[in-house]
Amino acid sequence: MERITMEHGPILAARSPAEGSVRRADTLAAILVQTQGDCPRDLVAAVEDAMAAGLAFDQTEGQIVLLEVLARVLEMADNRQGLGDALDVLAAMPAEAALAGFNTLVASSFPDGNVDIARLGDAALLVMAGLLASAGQIDDALAVLGTGAKSRPVEFLAKAHSVRGHMFGRDATTRALWTALSEGGTSPLDPRLYRHQARRLADAGDLAGALDALLTGACLPIEAADKDGFGDDFAVIAAVLHAIGHDDWLGQTARLRFCLAACPAIAAEATAALGNWPTGGAFDLYGPGLIAPVQQWFAAIALAPPPAYPLRHGKPHVDVV
Repeated sequence: MERITMEHGPILAARSPAEGSVRRADTLAAILVQTQGDCPRDLVAAVEDAMAAGLAFDQTEGQIVLLEVLARVLEMADNRQGLGDALDVLAAMPAEAALAGFNTLVASSFPDGNVDIARLGDAALLVMAGLLASAGQIDDALAVLGTGAKSRPVEFLAKAHSVRGHMFGRDATTRALWTALSEGGTSPLDPRLYRHQARRLADAGDLAGALDALLTGACLPIEAADKDGFGDDFAVIAAVLHAIGHDDWLGQTARLRFCLAACPAIAAEATAALGNWPTGGAFDLYGPGLIAPVQQWFAAIALAPPPAYPLRHGKPHVDVV
């Protein structure tokens, strides 16, 4: 479990009446009481009250408040069930406090000044990214998450997606991953209609609906060449589904296997897209270790497409009702 190890006792003991009034000390004490409860809102209130009382975060009193708040947030984030509460606190933090909290977390985690984010535990890294996002430094937050994703098990990806969705909006899961603009069509036989619909659903967090829309478009009775681009979108949705632990879609639905068998060029395109996975920003959340099994699955379909119809005695068979 990640804890901030800076001791508060010596800091408090070092204060003298000449350094501040008794009223200021009482204010600090009252604020610190709020950091001891289990309610996330109390932690936000402690930060807001500290700012209202003029406790600067680069001074002793403000630092004490931040340390207590961060310690509680780290405890929440260390528990998978409490990660949402931790993110609620970070999302509600004023930008000034969030940036100060980030600097405080870095200073207390690396007292020797040798900053290496990869050495942090999951909780500290997730909180650090959340603080940066609340401070408005989205690119830096994504870089922190990407650094963590490169050296951690796949399970970290689910937590990272929770941070992205909570801090950056639900559409952050896929919107930053599309590599080309998808124009919407109007005809039921226009494949662009289904790609556009799939992206819209995925960006809203409905990955199952997005996959369903792609499958509908992929099964249209049109030339395979007119389905260019479907593989790219399948690759993105498959990577995200795999990252968050939903591998049950891989080869488990007859419809998916039928569509890819009927148009193996889509599987080949998805294989190529995963083999040329971009880097930087949101793409860094998906390291080679995560992409490889998804790419291999599509590659197997592309090289040896399964029969599009059920087999009976080794021959295609279609039941007619």
